[in-house]
Amino acid sequence: MNGQDNVTRVCHDTEDGAWQFLGPGDARREDLAYVCFHHIIDKNSTISELADLPLGWCARREEVTALWIREVAPPESE
Repeated sequence: MNGQDNVTRVCHDTEDGAWQFLGPGDARREDLAYVCFHHIIDKNSTISELADLPLGWCARREEVTALWIREVAPPESE
């Protein structure tokens, strides 16, 4: 949300329906921010293309201008 990284990965969690919007780098817990979906879209309207992403799926792209690649999220390691 601070504008340092572009969103290049999006996950729609199965457990609670939450969304994760991630940049190209490693995500750190201290950088976590809770925001409404529309606030993310306000920053980058191309993310609205993922509004129908099913629970348990992720989408990725190499750069902001690239098309989204959708796939089932890999199972969490225990």
